Amino acid sequence: MDEIISAHIDGYNDSWYKKYMNYTYRIIIEKDDERYHGYVPALRGCHTFGTTIEETRINLKDAMETYLYSLIEDHQPIPTDDSLDSLQTITLQLKS
Repeated sequence: MDEIISAHIDGYNDSWYKKYMNYTYRIIIEKDDERYHGYVPALRGCHTFGTTIEETRINLKDAMETYLYSLIEDHQPIPTDDSLDSLQTITLQLKS
């Protein structure tokens, strides 16, 4: 999580500022028949669909922003993504 603070100092009100927080989450997009299903494991219930991978990414970004803003408005903690990604290969001996 990165914190970025930008101050508006070129005009209207030097004391005005905005605070920005960056959050990074692992997303998963899977083919689901004729469309794609996207979700964020760290944000329980944050799912979306799209007809292409790119559309699903866009929809997922919107869903994530909505999800996080709702947590902020409800004064709830923002989850972090502390997951560890790994691939495991299993070799099976098949009967002839």
